[in-house]
Amino acid sequence: MRFTLRGPLGWALAAGVLIAACGGTGGTTNPSAGATTAASNGPRIGSFDRPVVLAFTPSQEAATISTNGAAIKAALEKATGLAWKVTAMSSYAAQVEAMGAGSVDVGFFAPLQMTLLISKSYGTPILGALRKDDTGQLATTYKSQILVRTDSGINSIADLKGKRVAVSTYGSIPHVILKQALSSYGMNPEKDITVLAMGGSGDRLAALTAGAVDATPLDVAYIQRTEQAGFTNLLYLGDVVNLRLGGFAVTTDKIQRNPDQILRVARATLKGVRFLKNNKPDTLAIMRDYLKISGDYVETIYQFSLKSLNENGLVAKSS
Repeated sequence: MRFTLRGPLGWALAAGVLIAACGGTGGTTNPSAGATTAASNGPRIGSFDRPVVLAFTPSQEAATISTNGAAIKAALEKATGLAWKVTAMSSYAAQVEAMGAGSVDVGFFAPLQMTLLISKSYGTPILGALRKDDTGQLATTYKSQILVRTDSGINSIADLKGKRVAVSTYGSIPHVILKQALSSYGMNPEKDITVLAMGGSGDRLAALTAGAVDATPLDVAYIQRTEQAGFTNLLYLGDVVNLRLGGFAVTTDKIQRNPDQILRVARATLKGVRFLKNNKPDTLAIMRDYLKISGDYVETIYQFSLKSLNENGLVAKSS
């Protein structure tokens, strides 16, 4: 089996975008007002002394990102001819503030993070991840699911009233989409359920298994574990929630100073996306290794992945 650059780079970057939507932790840092000026007077960005810093959004898969960071770094350096540093941030807010401080140059951002980034004028989105719906058209919905135990007696969204629902942190993506989903069913998410901050998807799944909570939104990448555990899926959140999957952002200053570098990264990322779509056997092998899932479930997750990525990177204004 021969892999080109598009294989490892494309799947690593695409996986980063997919993971970005799954939820993380909260926190803040203080940006340095002189960061941009200092950066412009220091070593050339992309040099050995000043590598391009790529930050992944906080994720329950941070350990996996760290483990594969060397491969991602090598693929990016081969694609761009620049020195790179790949890191996983500790919180949503920290990643936004790091972009503002100039300590992060490029990053994968979840939708709410991107909103905050833009509102603070810290960066500009250059690529967006959208799913395709069942008709093959690009959609702005979010493909996650609300899971409950089969012995919980919860058989519908209305049955969640008075129940304990786990999210990663308050104000996180899982929390926001949960509130939108419940509201679409005529429920009051502030009063009808008890929301508990339980950490990443793995922690929430453990809490659900132990009976510490009654339900939780969970990424479809956990489908093997949840089906084997016999959990019931109440709702695919993408059916009711209008939300971008994630995106790829850089600082405004970087766009002005290094437009060619951004173009090369965008081109390499889109080549990776096309590799995923056009080289299914190789992609399934990478997914099995990266996500640690069996062949029985990798096809299902692959189909969800195809819905999550578009080949031109453009985002419709309606989203």
